[in-house]
Amino acid sequence: MALVVIVLFGSKKLPDTARALGRSMRILKSEARAMKTENEGQPPAA
Repeated sequence: MALVVIVLFGSKKLPDTARALGRSMRILKSEARAMKTENEGQPPAA
């Protein structure tokens, strides 16, 4: 699997790609957490 990724993206772009992916995952987690805390204060929709 890792070999396929290296061949597709090239070894020079891997650190940048991994950094961007990590940043995106952190943003996604923080947004999901914010939505969860926002919805906890509201009654369920009927």
